Amino acid sequence: MLPTLIAVELLKLKRSKVLRLAVAAPLFTVALQIVSFLTSPLRSEQMATWELYLQQCRAVWAVFGFSLMLACLAALALGMEAENWKLLLAQPVVRRHVFWTKLLSLMALAALAQFLLFAGSIAGGLAVGLSGGIPWGQALLFAAAVPAAFPVIAFQFALSLRFRSFLVPVAVGLMGHFVCMIGFNLTIEGYRPGAYLPWAFNLKALQVSGPTQTFGFSDLLIAGAMGSVLAMGAQIWFERRDVD
Repeated sequence: MLPTLIAVELLKLKRSKVLRLAVAAPLFTVALQIVSFLTSPLRSEQMATWELYLQQCRAVWAVFGFSLMLACLAALALGMEAENWKLLLAQPVVRRHVFWTKLLSLMALAALAQFLLFAGSIAGGLAVGLSGGIPWGQALLFAAAVPAAFPVIAFQFALSLRFRSFLVPVAVGLMGHFVCMIGFNLTIEGYRPGAYLPWAFNLKALQVSGPTQTFGFSDLLIAGAMGSVLAMGAQIWFERRDVD
């Protein structure tokens, strides 16, 4: 039954607003970065390197695009089911299979967005004439944002399950992201209050603060554990809840 659910979910996503957003958001970010680069005085200086250009692409995406896109994806994807939950769950399906199919589809969309961001950034760098070899190793930094996004995806997924309104989960996600941005580099008596909020792992994986902030194996474990706890809690609630 699970393969059937996955196939149905793929059909739903095809030509949907959800898929269009996952494609458009990273490409729009790349376009903005290209325009910014072309109008920047750094273009004619030694600082116009692949490393700086890709770091700026990641930073713009992390600060303004990724978390907001994830919040919108979750709200849109579950909003598609607002009138269909009873019909879907009346079928001979296992609720946890439905839950994980939809959650994993959001992870797949996040991976697609990261791939497009990296591919678009490379194409943009070639288009503006960056010299030197392409730092293909930085693909790992873009890829690391996918597992790092698991806590945010699980959190936004749970919110979108709880609230039918599109605005509520998106507003909460946006507020949480900017609170995390404020606390991410804030140190109080040796403690960084924003370091372990769900959104912090995105910022760290995409190296918003430069290479001094690295996303290591311990961060991967913490992000995985936090995402798993949030997802399992949402799954238990979803299995016990009477869907309207």
